[in-house]
Amino acid sequence: MLKRWSLGFSPFIESFTKISMWMILPDFSLELLSLPVFEALANSIGKFIFLDVLVELDLDRGLPNSLNICVGDQSFC
Repeated sequence: MLKRWSLGFSPFIESFTKISMWMILPDFSLELLSLPVFEALANSIGKFIFLDVLVELDLDRGLPNSLNICVGDQSFC
């Protein structure tokens, strides 16, 4: 994790509320490989940043127990 240095910065007392992480999607169906699906997936747990599904997670919010991805008239659980 990176944080901009500022006067008085101490790595021993600093805390982070958001992190960026790469999502790994094993056995992801080829029919779901599209930008709208990746955006819906990433935005359901964080903020979509990059096409390779890099999401920023709000650590104060926590992770969801499940995801329901809707793209157009299709829904994927």
